[in-house]
Amino acid sequence: MIPPCLNNLKSLRYIDLSHNKFDGSFLISSLANLSNLETIALTCNRNKLKMDTENLDHNPLFQLKVLKLSDCDLKKIPPFLHHQHQLHAVDLSHNQLSGMFPIWLLENNIKITVLNLRNNSFVGELYVPINSTRNFGWIDVSRNYLYGQLQNDFGRILSNMHYVNLSYNHFEGDVPSLGICSTSSNLELSDNQVTGSLPTTKKLDLFDVFDVSNNRMTGEIPSWFADLEHIGVISLRNNSFEGQFPCKETFISVEYLDVSYNSLSGPLPHCFDHTFLKQLNVEGNNFWGSIPSALLKFSELKVLNVRGNRLYGSIPTGIGKLHRLRALLLGNNHLSGLIPKQLCELDYISIMDLSNNNIFGAIPLCFYNIAFGNIKIVGNNLTLAEEVVDRWSPVIEYQYHAQFLHFSIHSDFNHGRFEIDFVTKNRHNSYKGDILNFMTGLDLSCNNLTGKIPLALGNLSSIHALNLSHNRLTGPIPVSFSKLDEIESLDLSYNYLNGEIPSELTNLVRLEVFSVAHNDLSGKIPFMSQFATFDESSYEGNPLLCGLPLNRSCTNSPTGAIVPSGQIEGKWFEVDSFLSPVFFASTSESHIHRLRLRMAMGQDETNFGITVPTPQGIGTEYRIG
Repeated sequence: MIPPCLNNLKSLRYIDLSHNKFDGSFLISSLANLSNLETIALTCNRNKLKMDTENLDHNPLFQLKVLKLSDCDLKKIPPFLHHQHQLHAVDLSHNQLSGMFPIWLLENNIKITVLNLRNNSFVGELYVPINSTRNFGWIDVSRNYLYGQLQNDFGRILSNMHYVNLSYNHFEGDVPSLGICSTSSNLELSDNQVTGSLPTTKKLDLFDVFDVSNNRMTGEIPSWFADLEHIGVISLRNNSFEGQFPCKETFISVEYLDVSYNSLSGPLPHCFDHTFLKQLNVEGNNFWGSIPSALLKFSELKVLNVRGNRLYGSIPTGIGKLHRLRALLLGNNHLSGLIPKQLCELDYISIMDLSNNNIFGAIPLCFYNIAFGNIKIVGNNLTLAEEVVDRWSPVIEYQYHAQFLHFSIHSDFNHGRFEIDFVTKNRHNSYKGDILNFMTGLDLSCNNLTGKIPLALGNLSSIHALNLSHNRLTGPIPVSFSKLDEIESLDLSYNYLNGEIPSELTNLVRLEVFSVAHNDLSGKIPFMSQFATFDESSYEGNPLLCGLPLNRSCTNSPTGAIVPSGQIEGKWFEVDSFLSPVFFASTSESHIHRLRLRMAMGQDETNFGITVPTPQGIGTEYRIG
């Protein structure tokens, strides 16, 4: 309980009860007679303490300079705020406040510097009175239901502010003139309905974070982007920007660049200071050409995402020199050639996607050397999600005499703006925030890889997702896969794997998705433990598999021995390679991988049919007799 005797402290000027475990109720009215009180700070963290502000609806004796009531489950703005006129900082974030945006709060307090109304349910238009802009430095109204166009003089307002977060609302219309900022600034307008193009004549010289992602903006990226200096974060993700990314002879000193899911084209941009860039995301555009060698000099790069473009050529061997790389995403392009062994030098890689390309050859034996999460992350040096954004997450210190009151106004980048899409469990999943530091996966699907699956891949004991589907891999499923202790999704479908499914795989207790469909597997399915949860779709397209969950009893299925002709009808059998070379000459040798002989017994004659399946799963039947 908060002691009721606080109201006897007539000289009390500063009270901060944050981050405690108080319970019961606390009445703001109990402080009404403390005429010297200037600061009330309480972060409730939705604990057992109930904050009662509505019983103080008259004019108290105090005139506050700082009010912080964050995460206190407030339903209404405290009525006594209507009588406050000296406020410098107000934080009512993470409550359940509703109603129109409180313009009166700004009009009554022209000295206000900090306003944090984040994560409430306010509606209406945002308006900042002209007499408030001289001192106004920080505003966060993100994650509300504000709507309408931003006021015409928004650029003037922005020019005096350090931090503006309007993300996750319903603002619409064109972006107003941004002005030339006189101080270092964060501007976050993401996840609204903003249209129009970026200003062509203004610059964001001193911005730390510039985020207009997930809007409806169009046009080209202005040329002044190539002149940016020491900007922390640029995110233009998920708009309709087109044209080329502007590059000049000078280098852009940016740490985080996300222009994914636009309509940008031309060569892959690489005009960045190699000592700064840590995360580059250009997924889902129309960039073409080969991966430029200049990208391979970025010694600090941790995320390289160029998926879903029109890149061609081979995977550069120099990627192996990006020793701090944690995510390499090259899928859905037109890359070809072998998988370079230098990828095995990526000591800290967690997520690798080479899927949906034209890569051929064998899986490098050295892949077992890649950590895929089996590393100890020391401090914050190798984390995926937080390193860049933490540096640019503003924290306000409001000083009152010898005391400092911290207002943590978090960038939405710090709450999962950085994300990675990765196919696991047969679906596209987006991983963001802290989970990125634990997600591991390798996707080599939809290529032309051949040969056997390296036994050493079973040493990837920390990997969560492994997808080798839609290739031309042969041989048995490695028993060593039983050592994939953390595996949750294993897809080996649409290959030419043979032999039995190792019963040792039933030890994979974390396995949620498993598929070996459309291979040449045979024998009894190990229907036990975790494998008892997989349905027949995991095994379809393997005629010689039997047992649950298939409707095919093992006692009636061929096991490789010759079955008397009168005992089986319409079954498939393997045909040895001593078949007449005349027959092989009549088919496309490049498409012959396996032959099956079907014997159909009739009363008067015997017909034999041979089907030659292609890698695409299309069979051509040749009949004899």
